[in-house]
Amino acid sequence: MFEHPRLKHLNPWIRFTEKAYPYAQELLSNEIYVLVSAIAMNALLSFFPFVILLVSVSVRYFPAWNVHTMTYEILRQYLPSNQTFIVETLRGLTAGFGRIQFFSLIVLLWSVANVFIPLEMALNRAWHVHEARGFWKSQRLALVMVVISGTLCFLFIAGAAATQGRLINLLGAANWVAARPVIRFIAIKVWMVPLTLVMFFVVYYMVPNMKVSAREVLPAAVFTGLLWEVSNYLFILVLPFLGLNAIYGGFVVTVTLMTWAYVSGIILVLGANMTARKAFPGGLSPNQPYSVQGGGLQ
Repeated sequence: MFEHPRLKHLNPWIRFTEKAYPYAQELLSNEIYVLVSAIAMNALLSFFPFVILLVSVSVRYFPAWNVHTMTYEILRQYLPSNQTFIVETLRGLTAGFGRIQFFSLIVLLWSVANVFIPLEMALNRAWHVHEARGFWKSQRLALVMVVISGTLCFLFIAGAAATQGRLINLLGAANWVAARPVIRFIAIKVWMVPLTLVMFFVVYYMVPNMKVSAREVLPAAVFTGLLWEVSNYLFILVLPFLGLNAIYGGFVVTVTLMTWAYVSGIILVLGANMTARKAFPGGLSPNQPYSVQGGGLQ
């Protein structure tokens, strides 16, 4: 530890890093690799049907809220590559409201249910829970999570759209083309960063097959949510140097999105591991056994 007065403020960060390192190292295990790969694949399968449904509902029932247009802008900001191609493809898929939305709903429910099977296994592993939910309980959880996540996304995106409109009117920048991207960026961040934290909190709180308190999972949700925000931009910066285009050619879009989803899954599991082993203030003691029946410590 540093003894110099000007460097002592770094000591808490050093202690946190020392606590976090074993759990980051655990992410290299074969079991975590298999679970996170399954989470990433199914999350990617459910992502586009989810967006199609969100945009279609907005266009059909709430066009004045501009959720559909703001959704596309958020995708342009957060997707790691080929943003224009992906957004224009989604525009084409959501152009009509009919059988495609019904099919998207079926695919969404199926893929989301498959997301939560490995996700629950990963979080149960972190919390030392040895009993998973049954098939029908997992399906019910998936349905509940679809409703919760869809509602949260819709409300937060609507808030971002309203904030953008108000900022433009407040600053008188309706015809100021150069200011609009900056205003859009601010509006998106004001609403999307809190949405990210809330979504991580909901996952940590609801998915493990045990009762956890909000106090236990809130620090992990904040940490992993902010870490995901930062890692997303780091991934975008590093991506051109990975040489994926030369290796995968026309398949680079799929490979990039899969890699992005895998990194996101690693961050989520890291937060769960650190929460269960008291790397955050207010957590529980490391290596302490848990019980599903008791809803907590044995």
